[in-house]
Amino acid sequence: MERPRENTRSALPSFSGRIFSQISRIDQRGWAEAYLRGLLTTKGKKSLRNMAEQLGLPDAIQSFQQFINQSPWDWEPVCRNLASEVLEALNPELLVIDNVVIPKRGKCSVGVDRYFVPQLRKSVNGQIGMGLFLAAETASVPVAWHILLSDRWMNDCKLREKTYVPCQYGTKTAWQAALALLETVNESWGAPARPVAADFRGLRGAEQLIGGLLDRRLEFLLELDPSVRLLEAVPRRLPRAAPQGVPEPRCLTDLPVVREFRRRAGTRGAFATGGRPHPPVATTTVRLPGPGRAMDLRLLTEWPASARAGAPRFFLTNVTGWDTRGLVRARQIWHRHKKSRQVFQSDYGVDDFEGRSFLGWHHHMALASAAFTFNRLGTSTAHRELLGARQGPHEEH
Repeated sequence: MERPRENTRSALPSFSGRIFSQISRIDQRGWAEAYLRGLLTTKGKKSLRNMAEQLGLPDAIQSFQQFINQSPWDWEPVCRNLASEVLEALNPELLVIDNVVIPKRGKCSVGVDRYFVPQLRKSVNGQIGMGLFLAAETASVPVAWHILLSDRWMNDCKLREKTYVPCQYGTKTAWQAALALLETVNESWGAPARPVAADFRGLRGAEQLIGGLLDRRLEFLLELDPSVRLLEAVPRRLPRAAPQGVPEPRCLTDLPVVREFRRRAGTRGAFATGGRPHPPVATTTVRLPGPGRAMDLRLLTEWPASARAGAPRFFLTNVTGWDTRGLVRARQIWHRHKKSRQVFQSDYGVDDFEGRSFLGWHHHMALASAAFTFNRLGTSTAHRELLGARQGPHEEH
């Protein structure tokens, strides 16, 4: 259900008024709206200089810099208001946990390190931000963020002090950040529970994430790295008297059902339905290793349409109410989300932020998320109107 369309000239001020309502100072709310307008209308790189100049505020660069990097306004209420806006406008079907890899030069910006990115098949010097997106069939928008800190950052107090990382900001590995985001959105903000989707290929701690989701009784659909170790559950059809040794957790590619499927899929080639090839899929029941982890989980192994064209992909879910059609729908929403996330990163200044501090990074990501939300939930007419309405605040900090 969409929010009723507003007059195009009042769309951005009205949206800003709702999203930034809990920023206490009037001048800061004005600069927040100006920054939002800059992210939406600036052509080319969305640096502070370019945004100020294209907004017709060439003398405002220092004010922008101060507002983003030094002003102590709290970004969490902004993100909470964004989530309320999205929940009112859409009916999100998934809570998607996803990361953005932000390339950076140098080593001084918060969280910057050398990371291997499986999707790029190479190492990148940059930051990794973990975000939570509310995803529906028509849109997927980010509403909360954590920046990941490598071991180098966690072990270097001086590095953390230089970028003003709060002392209470503990180890934020990928799985810890994912659970923290879910606690914020579901528990602190009271968002309705939805199945959690996440691509955890190449990220450490998938087993801990699965355990955390099970402990919180959350439904999930996770894409896993082949190195994740799980137990293959004993088939129920076996007689009780059948000998059973102590099962050992195995990498996904070494599970017996996956190895057998690989052998059979390699001889059959592509499958086709209605003239269209589709990947063959095998399903097996697995469990998480460890005491108290007896819950059966569903592992789907998916091969490319041509069995020799690439490696299998592994998806794990505990959603018992999904039939094949429901699972396909969830995968389609997830696939659309990935395209949407790429647009968010490339077109809304995510890669262009020049600040170095922990505070500045979260301010910028909150405002980039707000710009993306406005554009996704608003009208193209309202956006075109903004291009001719480059007007900023008149009050200084």
